[in-house]
Amino acid sequence: MKPGLSLTCTGFLSATQTNCNNNPCQHNGTCHENLNYKKGFKCDCPRGYCGERCEQFYYDVTYDACTLGKDLKGVDGNTLEYCLEWCLETPNCHSVDFVHSIARCVLNDDDHTDIGLQEGCAGQSEAAYYYIKDGCVN
Repeated sequence: MKPGLSLTCTGFLSATQTNCNNNPCQHNGTCHENLNYKKGFKCDCPRGYCGERCEQFYYDVTYDACTLGKDLKGVDGNTLEYCLEWCLETPNCHSVDFVHSIARCVLNDDDHTDIGLQEGCAGQSEAAYYYIKDGCVN
């Protein structure tokens, strides 16, 4: 080696790639890495969502029924998916009345247990009551 020259070694530092690095969980789900899981991770989904990556709505439905009680607000011209997302983003919303024939939904602030066709739903055979569920187990 010539005088005045020095040899240096440059190392490369790389972060370990994990299955949760790319945040595979949708709708603000929490990713937990574990190689025992099918995909190497598991998503803990928030209320109203389910699926391997929290990609599906998690609700139950009673057809030909609606409550139209203690409404938070209503909107026309939207899809059921829009109404469910709207409910999940609205504080105290527990359920959605949706009339498919006129694309009308109403957000309800109580988790109703006595479900049936009420005044305002009579004659709306396409009315359905959708209530958001908790406790999704992936």
